Amino acid sequence: MCCAHRLNSSREAAIRYNMKLNRLIGSPSYPSDERTLYEQASRSIDRAYNPAGFKRQLVAITASADRRPLMKKVKAPTLVIHGSNDPVIPLAGGQETAKHIKKSTLKVVEGMGHDFPPVLMAKMTRWIAKHVAKAEKKRKQKKRLKRQQKAALNK
Repeated sequence: MCCAHRLNSSREAAIRYNMKLNRLIGSPSYPSDERTLYEQASRSIDRAYNPAGFKRQLVAITASADRRPLMKKVKAPTLVIHGSNDPVIPLAGGQETAKHIKKSTLKVVEGMGHDFPPVLMAKMTRWIAKHVAKAEKKRKQKKRLKRQQKAALNK
């Protein structure tokens, strides 16, 4: 019984910490209510609670080198969605990302922080679906063109 209580207590502490963090990095124009924050934090903690992994991720981020040379190598159609009020990665970071990925598309969400506010999910889902559909159409066009070129060479 004592161990279950300690586990529950540490779970609650982790949830409260996650909520506090999300209040700090969240969207000032789209704040989440306490219930939503609690539900999101609970799901996150229950899915993959790993404090050591979180610390390793922070260390890796701060120790990482300049990623711009790698971004230039990205060939996949890329949609960059970035909040205008992101306190973790300022808007300039999203703009730099889009600038260094050839033919990327940047969508700036006014008032969004370093989160995905539930109220914006439908809009962002439409952007992603449109982006994927456009990329798939281009992929099919290229494939068709290659087949036509190959057929022309074989005549």
